[in-house]
Amino acid sequence: MRKWIVIALAFWGLLVLGGCYLPSPTCDPDEMVAPVLQSPAMWSLVDPPPPVLSWSNPGSCNPEKYRIRLTTGPFFTDDLGGEVSGATTSWTPSTPLQPATEYAWAVNPLVGSTAGPVAGFSYFFTGPMCYPGTFVAPVLLQPANGAVVNEYSPTLIWDYPDDCLPAGYAVHLSTDPSFSDMSLSGGTGNPSTRWGPGHNLIDCTRYYWRVAPITGTTLGPFSETFTFRVETTACPPEGTSTTGMIRGKVFHDVCNVPASGPLPDPMPVGCREDAPLGDGVWQWFDPGLANVVVRLGSGPCPAVDRGAVLTDASGNFYFFAEAGHYCVSVDRLDSGNEAIFTSGQWTAPSVSGEQVASWEVDVTAGGTVDNVHFGWDYSSWSGWEYGTISGVVWHDLCAFDPADPVPSVLPTGCVVTSAGVVHADGVRQEGEPGIPGVAVSLGRGPCPSAGLAEAVTDETGTYVMPPLPPGEYCVSVIVGEYGSNYDILMPGSWTLVPSGHEGGTFRAVTLASGENLTGQDFGWDYDHLPLSLPPYFKFDVSAFCRRGPDKAFDIMTALEKNQMVLIEGKTLDAAWFYVRLPAGRGLSALDPARVPTPASNDLFCWVAANTGTASGDLTLIPVLASPPTPTPVPDRAGPSFSRIAASPDPVYYPAGGQCGPVDLTVTAQVEDVSGIETVNLVYRYKNSQQTGAWHTRAMTIASGVYRVVIHVGEEAARELKAGDGAVEYYLVATDKAGNQSRSSPSSVSLLYCR
Repeated sequence: MRKWIVIALAFWGLLVLGGCYLPSPTCDPDEMVAPVLQSPAMWSLVDPPPPVLSWSNPGSCNPEKYRIRLTTGPFFTDDLGGEVSGATTSWTPSTPLQPATEYAWAVNPLVGSTAGPVAGFSYFFTGPMCYPGTFVAPVLLQPANGAVVNEYSPTLIWDYPDDCLPAGYAVHLSTDPSFSDMSLSGGTGNPSTRWGPGHNLIDCTRYYWRVAPITGTTLGPFSETFTFRVETTACPPEGTSTTGMIRGKVFHDVCNVPASGPLPDPMPVGCREDAPLGDGVWQWFDPGLANVVVRLGSGPCPAVDRGAVLTDASGNFYFFAEAGHYCVSVDRLDSGNEAIFTSGQWTAPSVSGEQVASWEVDVTAGGTVDNVHFGWDYSSWSGWEYGTISGVVWHDLCAFDPADPVPSVLPTGCVVTSAGVVHADGVRQEGEPGIPGVAVSLGRGPCPSAGLAEAVTDETGTYVMPPLPPGEYCVSVIVGEYGSNYDILMPGSWTLVPSGHEGGTFRAVTLASGENLTGQDFGWDYDHLPLSLPPYFKFDVSAFCRRGPDKAFDIMTALEKNQMVLIEGKTLDAAWFYVRLPAGRGLSALDPARVPTPASNDLFCWVAANTGTASGDLTLIPVLASPPTPTPVPDRAGPSFSRIAASPDPVYYPAGGQCGPVDLTVTAQVEDVSGIETVNLVYRYKNSQQTGAWHTRAMTIASGVYRVVIHVGEEAARELKAGDGAVEYYLVATDKAGNQSRSSPSSVSLLYCR
């Protein structure tokens, strides 16, 4: 025993003589204490950077590691921090710090995934300091000029536009624009560009503020005066309003397609047709980007003199502004923004590699400029994968004429319903053919909905929707009373009818990330068995149909990719086909016995053979002479509209309800011989109590169809208190010759979700 005691004493002596100490034990999660921040001291100046951030651990154990948060003023939305082991109590930033900038830092102890307490943030500044004789006027940021704030003690934020720091700032805040009452005013006492009033402000009251740099008793020039109004409740109006609103969203424009390699055909929903980039249109699956600095300026871009706001958690922002012309912009290198906009590029308002994206807007008194959106497509993204939805529209065979009596022995493939009706059995048997040329529609959310995408069945009756994000969708086939589906399918009825509808059928589907959802089939029983298909032309690309077999002839209409038309004639070299579009602009019936005689409202025009594929017995197509080549004339007519549609109808508000669809999709075909410059949707919300302001949304084109999605559930709730009403709308289009035309007004039902 004595021997072991001697050995232990000797070992302890070696530790003492060697200057070594046993390490502190690792903390349990509930043993962690807040670190004490030591250097840089609160409000100290670091010149030159970078500083060594140091702290002490007042506890008796060490965490596994420390997490350091370092963030940049004046908005403090980024994170330049890092991590060190729990035995280390200092850290140096790896990112170079900016001169003349305020920073905040804090330290979190961590054990596993558990974060320990934090003592709060400490603030420091990077130099150099300014000479008083060189002072310039600060630039006010937030609240933006004319803003409405919903808190009693808003933080006033500004920027000092020079590479040095004043010792402090004088802040004037008053209900009087002449600042005769200075009781609310104060100062920062340090170079911070943030300040808050000493006590709560008064609700429903307008305030004015300005800022000037100061060192000692030397006061520099004042900023421009900004105004804001505190409204935490339903405040009465301030008389006749001269202000309007600008609203928008900053979003990740998702197009999860590799930058290299062949492009998918068709491109996924949300992507451009010609590049692996987002389409510049906000879709429901495009996440908003929070804490983005958005700036407002008076006049043309690049003005930024009217303040700034941060986007909310959903990427939304808004400004209030007097009537006039403004620039709304996002600088991807603005303070805090550079951590958000990593590798990628702008897709809205334009596709470019530029640093700043900007919109110019005109604000009217009492009006709202909506959808001032900014889209950013990241170079890489590890989110969800695209999936597909596919199926077959097939002829469900039953050799029975509805005019005949019910036989005692049913033909193969036939069944009798409880109502005594004979039709096909709804089961696809071997040998039952697919039906080509049927348009299958896709909508977002619960059925019935449409307008998101469309696919046309091929020669086997198979349709494949474009690649899609995960979510709930509605797949439908609408027969209607005219159009291509009517011409192909009628007379007949659905046999595999998930929805129970006859004229139009649909099924609700849920698509998982990366899923290839097959088997979404629809069965159709013809009243009369179809025979063979007449010569027809299927478009491989969207193309124009002209008055003659040459590009010198006027354009009569635009036809979509996968659309099918009947061939009535050809040129001698078969380079052009003379085609017929029956009323409804689709392929006539597959049964030649039911192909209608050409009517006065059928459209005949010429298409280039290299835009698609001809099928059927082409030897029967006659050769036709070309009409005389026209003499070009100036275009003085505005664009023409066709196939304007809005779905779903009705649509519901507010967005949080569970009554039905809250997004409205408006589509149209717009044509002009000079080409189309712009197409805009103009709309408003209206019920018996209120009429909202008119809004304007730009429409985008894909596959020959102009399209826009309105988020009715959110917008209508901001403008209408409650009650059913309508969404009234019309289209305005301008051609490349400067001619403008307007469509007839229309509306869809707007229902309040109680």
